[in-house]
Amino acid sequence: MSAEDIQQLTAHLFRENSGKMVAVLSKIYGLHQLEAITDIVQDAFETAINKWKYGGLPENPSAWLMTVAKNKAVNYFKRDSRLDRSETNENVAAQTEPSPVFLDGEIEDSQLRLLLTCCHPTFSMKNQVLLTLSILSGFGRKELANALMMEDEAVKKALGRTKKHLRENIRILDSTSSLNSAERVAVVHTVLYLMFNEGYKSTGSADLINHDLCFEAIRLTKLLCERKTALVHETEALLAIMFFGLARFPARTSADGKIMTLEKQDRSLWDVRFIKEGDHYLDRSKKAAEISKYHIEAIVSSIHCHASDFKDTDWNQIYYLHEQLEKIEYSELGQLNKLVVLSYIEGPSAVIPQLEQIKQSGTLRNHYLLYSLEGDLLARMNKPALAKRSFKRAYELSKNQIEQEFLNDRILEL
Repeated sequence: MSAEDIQQLTAHLFRENSGKMVAVLSKIYGLHQLEAITDIVQDAFETAINKWKYGGLPENPSAWLMTVAKNKAVNYFKRDSRLDRSETNENVAAQTEPSPVFLDGEIEDSQLRLLLTCCHPTFSMKNQVLLTLSILSGFGRKELANALMMEDEAVKKALGRTKKHLRENIRILDSTSSLNSAERVAVVHTVLYLMFNEGYKSTGSADLINHDLCFEAIRLTKLLCERKTALVHETEALLAIMFFGLARFPARTSADGKIMTLEKQDRSLWDVRFIKEGDHYLDRSKKAAEISKYHIEAIVSSIHCHASDFKDTDWNQIYYLHEQLEKIEYSELGQLNKLVVLSYIEGPSAVIPQLEQIKQSGTLRNHYLLYSLEGDLLARMNKPALAKRSFKRAYELSKNQIEQEFLNDRILEL
């Protein structure tokens, strides 16, 4: 393999394994050693790049990485006089040689424990999400900024403060981790939802979709689903959303890597297996006593997945569902989605005044999606000069290369 191939594989393995490694090592050595553990995991990946470049790939790269990380941790904590064995897992004192692999149960339990610790109510909702995505999912600052609609510098400062608080209060926070807390599980849902959304439209790579991140979000959501928490039916609805989204991946980009809008997608490419999986979890979720935002979004996704073509979509039903969603949780991005739907019911000209109100009063005035929608509406109204101006503004605000290419194509079409 070339050095570039090794680099790409290591990046893939980092997304897939770093959170697992941090979670298990934190369980062994204590979450108060989190900062050292994240450095150890990073060092294991750097070792992999250098060793694999000249020695070739091991038979099982994931197991190799985990073994190296565990070896490095043993050596580090043996040398480090700061390790207080009385405050760490009793297994540390007895452990002289690391096991060759982490057991699946050990990984799963450790990840859930770390998820719940990061989602402690002592942190604000935004900081809970920041912490979890950073530690357990390997999000970089750029990805965090996009997922939470924050500036990079604000993410840096907030993450620094939150990690410091976690480090100083870890024993209290870790001792109250519980899957029985609906509040804590609800925050985990938010984290997993954002994780999948970031993968669905990635800011961390030149590609539109980060498949690693999407599959990791699904894996963790299924893990949570199996624990039968008080919010298990919400978890099932969230899982349905993910599978419906996953089903459309093959048609979201063309053969040359360009974005294909929902209207132009070849629906024969949609993966029927994943649509059926989405249907399965949506049906299970209907046992819930109360409907959640995830239920509504799952139903909307289901309508899209089962429409024979774009014109056959039941836009009136989708608009009604968006109104119900608004009653549960208002968001300006939700308002944009609602306006898109309305434009297919009443026409684009009926939507422009409402879009202008959002532009003038909301936090989305500098978000590319607002101007991309405005450009699309104006193009459909046969106002090419105004549409080009909006698409150019969207291009300036977009953070993803493939989206910028899409917007540039729209400009050229006009």
